Amino acid sequence: MFVIFAYVIGWTIVWEKRYLLNGTPTGSVRMSLLQPKDPIAPAKLEYCKVPGSNDTNDPFTRYECRYWDESFVVFPAAEDHDMFITTRVREEDQTLDGCSLTDPDCHYKIVDNSTFFIGDIEQFSLELDHTMYVPNLNKQGTSQTMPGRMLDSHGNEMKLDHLGKVGSPDRLLVSDLLKAAGVDSLTSPSETKPGISMRDDGIVLLMFIDYSNTFTWDLSQIRYTYTVKLVNKAKFKVTQPIFTKKVDDRKLWVRHGVRLIILHTGEVGVFDFPTLLLSFVSGLGLMAVATLVVDTFATKILPAKNVYNRYKYEETKEINHKLFDSDESVSISQPIDLDSDPTYDTFNYQTDSTNF
Repeated sequence: MFVIFAYVIGWTIVWEKRYLLNGTPTGSVRMSLLQPKDPIAPAKLEYCKVPGSNDTNDPFTRYECRYWDESFVVFPAAEDHDMFITTRVREEDQTLDGCSLTDPDCHYKIVDNSTFFIGDIEQFSLELDHTMYVPNLNKQGTSQTMPGRMLDSHGNEMKLDHLGKVGSPDRLLVSDLLKAAGVDSLTSPSETKPGISMRDDGIVLLMFIDYSNTFTWDLSQIRYTYTVKLVNKAKFKVTQPIFTKKVDDRKLWVRHGVRLIILHTGEVGVFDFPTLLLSFVSGLGLMAVATLVVDTFATKILPAKNVYNRYKYEETKEINHKLFDSDESVSISQPIDLDSDPTYDTFNYQTDSTNF
């Protein structure tokens, strides 16, 4: 019984904080991508094809590297909770095949095409600024007023310089996102198509922002935690048409890259007496059930059930009341010596309720 009581009070109510009324946060995210100030030269990047390089022994095909800024790399320019970061582009010059778009059989034909990687994409910086709100608790906060951290794929906290600084947005490298998702490099093999890399095929990352105020006993402090998960066997690409002077000619950029999706998760709680009372009453019900189960086993099932019954239930002497007639009354204040009168064999007498 003591163990059950300790479990209900110590573990369930105190340790698991079952006295809290919890709410699920929602919110918004502002994201922007920044180009590195000093990008690495193509000759030092293993995936870039440079004049005179010999890539016959490379596991994946090399392409020319182009250094786009953030305005070109991100497409579309703004999304809510999502971002697409381009890593490879197939560029096609297309023109109408001597026909007009009023003709249903008219199509564009490719007159030229090329493929290239975006150079040093891992060193691009992702700037994050997010807010949270818990509707049923009326609690809110922003990333610039809360401490934060980021966990790697093994659950260990990553040491990052520009993360969780009060008063400034978070800044994460694309390489930090990959490390948190357990991706060693974008040059790793693709899970969807053999013979090409993740940089070539594209990947999908889910970034969870988990809010909590139960990591300490101080419920006024809310902390957020970033975790990143790689979606297995998923790739991502998007096609962007670019028209020049007239609709007859266009460029087509088929973009492959990192699709980043932000999700708000977690729980925020406040002390609530009805919740505490409900948890305590539920624990009392558990104790009652445990008592019933133990008694049933001890008195009905176990081999020593007769012994248990003898100690559990106390037998009383049977009394045959012959002292009073039917019209006589008994006062409970008058003591009766049961042992001195052997005629009291059964407990069978009438009483007058008016004396009680």
